[in-house]
Amino acid sequence: MFRKTAWLTFAIVVIALAASVRPDLDPAKLEQQYAAAPSRFAEIGHWRVHYRDEGQGDPVVLVHGTTSSLHTWDGWTAQLKQHHRVIRMDLPAFG
Repeated sequence: MFRKTAWLTFAIVVIALAASVRPDLDPAKLEQQYAAAPSRFAEIGHWRVHYRDEGQGDPVVLVHGTTSSLHTWDGWTAQLKQHHRVIRMDLPAFG
């Protein structure tokens, strides 16, 4: 009985994993959608860092949390850049 249950559990896990696989996203489309102007990129060591520098005035630096991106701050940036220079970046391995 245990072997049947183990094989059934294994089969369900394999089927679930196979059903969740999707093709890779097209990098060009991703860059067009998420890294369009005013995005810029800087080479820092071996990292290619995506950042945005918008507005004028006293600078405000916005840093996103784990599993997020600079786009987390879109709403804040829209307001802040009216009176401040807003700098935000994608932390390496995120965004």
